[in-house]
Amino acid sequence: GYQTLGAGKITHGYPMKQAFQIAGSQFGGSGPKPGDKTVRFNYSPDLTIPFTGTQTDWAAFPDVDQKMPDHKAADWATQQLESIKGDKPFFLAVGFVRPHVPFYAPQKWFDLFPLDTITLPEIPDDDLKDVPEMGRQLHELPRYPQLKWLRENDNEQLRKCVQAYLACTAFVDHQVGRVLQSLEKSRHASNTIVVLFSDHGYHLGEKHRVSKHSLWEESTRVPLIVSRPGNESSATCDLPVGLIDLYPTLLELCGLPAREQNEGVSLVPLLNDPKSDLLNGVRNGILTTYGRSNHSIRTRQVRYISYEDGSEELYDHMSDPHEWTNLANKKAHRTTLIKLRAELPDHEARYHASTRTSPVNAWFQEQFRRSRVQAKDDLEPLFDGKTLDNWTSQNGKPVGPGWEVVDEAIHLSRAKGRAGHIITKREYGDFDLSFEWKIAEGGNSGLKYRVRKYGGQTLGLEYQILGKSGTGKGSTGSLYALFAPHAENTILKPDDEFNLGRIVVLGNQI
Repeated sequence: GYQTLGAGKITHGYPMKQAFQIAGSQFGGSGPKPGDKTVRFNYSPDLTIPFTGTQTDWAAFPDVDQKMPDHKAADWATQQLESIKGDKPFFLAVGFVRPHVPFYAPQKWFDLFPLDTITLPEIPDDDLKDVPEMGRQLHELPRYPQLKWLRENDNEQLRKCVQAYLACTAFVDHQVGRVLQSLEKSRHASNTIVVLFSDHGYHLGEKHRVSKHSLWEESTRVPLIVSRPGNESSATCDLPVGLIDLYPTLLELCGLPAREQNEGVSLVPLLNDPKSDLLNGVRNGILTTYGRSNHSIRTRQVRYISYEDGSEELYDHMSDPHEWTNLANKKAHRTTLIKLRAELPDHEARYHASTRTSPVNAWFQEQFRRSRVQAKDDLEPLFDGKTLDNWTSQNGKPVGPGWEVVDEAIHLSRAKGRAGHIITKREYGDFDLSFEWKIAEGGNSGLKYRVRKYGGQTLGLEYQILGKSGTGKGSTGSLYALFAPHAENTILKPDDEFNLGRIVVLGNQI
């Protein structure tokens, strides 16, 4: 019964129009850049390092707020609040990018934080000395700014980086304020719940890194504010909660029925009484996972980290809020460790087959290899490079003449006549299929999937594979009967080189 509206950084890759009835755009992603990916102001990653890169950089850029995606998102939200009519309830999601990298914002926001007034975080030189080797490997970020470089010339770049982060935070705080002012002026002010939260925190030198990507406090702690209409009082609560709790919280605040499927808990009791022991008997702490089998549990008193190899970290936030001293090997904390180990997941799925395998470091590269769902784990391979044993003709008989294995590839010889379709012996549900192909000039072939047999025909979506000339149909990669082929042939490689295709099917999404 709600009208749903959303824009900005909300769905992060999932089509916005499938999540909201009224969908805005992302207004330019991370925002304007000074040039292509290689043009930076202060930090340029070493692109020879074979891992995932980063947009990390910092500078006063561009010249005015109006060029920033977040300013446009605030404009959009203001327009929507003005246009919502009637008494139908609404859900409005506004996603702001900053202070996500790159740390760019107009100069006026930098002027609020002169460089000579910047307070840098305390960063012990030996902060990683008691972190297990597994923890150092997991948290490595070779392409990201390294602390040694940041601290050269009396912390020159670290000071600029922190200044830019503060500038970006002030800039986005202003955009949030613009939306709230618009709400206050609207007819909805007295009947709208506002929730402000972020998707992750950030290290600015702590633990020798400038990044998210961690199980420590700086990355896993986020802002979380809930404002209820008619409630003028304010209070803070020091009980750790999870973003997984927001859904059941909003259901209760809006008077909607609870969903048994939700694993989170409603935070309404904490909103009513911030000192309430809401989680007593429900959970001992809040779980964060970074990479399969690496978990952090945060309670009011401590942070516990468990790594894939069994090594651990334990920090007492009452005496060590910066997490400088690992207590996991101290006998005095054995009871605490036993209690928190019992909170760890007892079952961990492998990475889905469609998980992107672009690793940030060598450890993830190896773990993706070990822990990603692979066809060999539970399915015969479609093609082993040697035989066509896993394929049949359309009528279920062995593959006929014309099809053969040549140089570890399935090969169809035109000289041996038309050979018809070959199909997999097994049926598959959701899948991620990558394949390489090359075709004779003027050739016309394809891969059919989501296939059904009707009489003598095998029907399904077809990924068309067309030669460079002679077909009159242009290039390749079309979904036959749904989308036209590319109008130009320029994406095809020369006839003697393989092209790469990929089909991902998840439910009814292709």
